[in-house]
Amino acid sequence: MAEISRFFDTELTAEGELDRVYPVKDHAEYFDTLVTTGVWADIADSLEVTGHGSQMKTIVATGKAFVKGYYYENDAPLELTHELPDTSQDRIDLIVLRLDLNKENRYIKAFVITGTPGMGSPELVLTPDVYEIALAEVLIIAGKSFIETSEVTDAREYSTYRTKPAWYPEGQVPMDAWMYVHFKEQLTAQEIIDIEANPSLMDVINSSFIVGSLYKPKGVLDITSSTTWTKPENAKMIQVLMWGGGGGGAAGDRYTSYATSRYITGGGGGGGGAFIDILLPASAFEKNLPAIIGAGGMGGQTIRANGNVGGDTRLGPYVAKGGVRGNGQSSGTSNQIAIGGAGGESLNMPIYWSGGKGGNSNSALGGESGIGLIQSGCGGGGGGTIELTSKKLPGLGGVSNISEMISAGYSENGLPSTNPFLPGGGGGGGKSTTNGNNAENGGHGGFPSAGGGGGGASGNTEGVTNGDFGVGGNGANGKITIRWW
Repeated sequence: MAEISRFFDTELTAEGELDRVYPVKDHAEYFDTLVTTGVWADIADSLEVTGHGSQMKTIVATGKAFVKGYYYENDAPLELTHELPDTSQDRIDLIVLRLDLNKENRYIKAFVITGTPGMGSPELVLTPDVYEIALAEVLIIAGKSFIETSEVTDAREYSTYRTKPAWYPEGQVPMDAWMYVHFKEQLTAQEIIDIEANPSLMDVINSSFIVGSLYKPKGVLDITSSTTWTKPENAKMIQVLMWGGGGGGAAGDRYTSYATSRYITGGGGGGGGAFIDILLPASAFEKNLPAIIGAGGMGGQTIRANGNVGGDTRLGPYVAKGGVRGNGQSSGTSNQIAIGGAGGESLNMPIYWSGGKGGNSNSALGGESGIGLIQSGCGGGGGGTIELTSKKLPGLGGVSNISEMISAGYSENGLPSTNPFLPGGGGGGGKSTTNGNNAENGGHGGFPSAGGGGGGASGNTEGVTNGDFGVGGNGANGKITIRWW
């Protein structure tokens, strides 16, 4: 057995020769002990492969990779030409990075390996002198003279540091911060002490609502209707984000013949659906799981009618509860507040937030804004309340999340989310009026999960009976987003 160490400064011997000479393969072996073979995530476009769209070509985007310790970079889109298709059978071509150490070559380049019609994907070459890694599989359709991106299947494996487990992803967020948030139990006591003593790391940990969400995954799937989910075969870690359906807002009351001191109230806003975040090794999930999307609860449609509860969103054993309905005012009860629905809850989950509570109908503005906790669905605003002497204003909508504080206006629908990690805005509370005929409906909750529809407004005024009332807004449907590395 021999001891090996490198690298050291070279010196001239008495014979005038260098006593330390290191071939390139020694450097490659060194780097191979630090990083695994694969594409480097989050650098340029990570060597993503797309179809040309009008020719028999695919395009490899910019990016970097390590192959057995050797460095590769592509600094401009690279077109690769495929052979013409078979006339009767489809085939699968493979886009690879090829490390060739043979003396006449000594390079890493991208190549097309042409498949056999009617057969599966070609095999990679994995020898000491030639070593290939896959970037994409390309379906070559019989008789079709061009390649579209929809016919390209990503096959990239990402390079990771060997100083952490194989499932540990790389990206923009410091690795220690990611470990601290998601796998704190894997750290030693000293590692935890060192992280908590580092202000920069703690700033990242405290400001990122989900550190893992900033890493580029191998794939992302949004599920918006119930189906059966199949676990990706190349997944090592899987993150599941789930939102329950928002609860529906209640309908408002209307003036009849009650005493003039009585409040005539709008309906309570519906509660927002719960949010859960699951991040586990792929082995923890069954191969196929039923994915059920919770429907948003319908708003109350008749005078003082309660809204309906939002449906639960499920993926196998994991459940994000729907938001609770908004409540209407009890018939004939003086000065009663219409209560907003409670947010949905999903207890005993790895990470969860209860949905925001729907607004009541009696605040100084006629309705409280339901507030969703970071990523959970936000509640709808309560409907407007009018006391016959003070004429209170209608309620606002729920905010979409604490950091952005987006709310709907009176009677407006909540905005759908433009951020894949956040819910939509809560529906606005229905606007009250001082004539008996123009009470407005509560706004619908914005997708996804958004804190149920705003409560319907009351319509009333002195001397006008049996006037119109606003119906409750509908809660938004839930959603499942699945990401894997």
